[in-house]
Amino acid sequence: MSVHWRQSGLLIKAKRTSRGHQYAKEANVKLVISNFVARKPMQKPPLDPDVADTAPSDSVLTVYDEEHIITYLRLLDADAVGADWRDVARIVLHLDPEHESDRARRAFDSHLSRAKWMTEHGYRHLLRGGASA
Repeated sequence: MSVHWRQSGLLIKAKRTSRGHQYAKEANVKLVISNFVARKPMQKPPLDPDVADTAPSDSVLTVYDEEHIITYLRLLDADAVGADWRDVARIVLHLDPEHESDRARRAFDSHLSRAKWMTEHGYRHLLRGGASA
């Protein structure tokens, strides 16, 4: 009989020998510990990063997405309360809609779209280990 469990990035197998018990503290139990492929955990995202003119549109999570998680959350919060896009572009994206209206609108739309994608699809990639998974 063999029992398997994972702990701290290791696959641990306890094998009962012909006269032994299945628990590691008992005699005649052989523990087999092997490393499995561990993913580097997602780094803590910056609180207020600069944004690109457009957010990614890939169908997979990107490093940019990981770095802009907080930006996406702020956009979703602003959208939920019906904030004016110009105020959001100025405060969250640090873009001036008065002087660069087209650029600010394009950045706002693409980042809000990506934030919504994260709530529907991207979060699964985060749960699997992030962009490097």
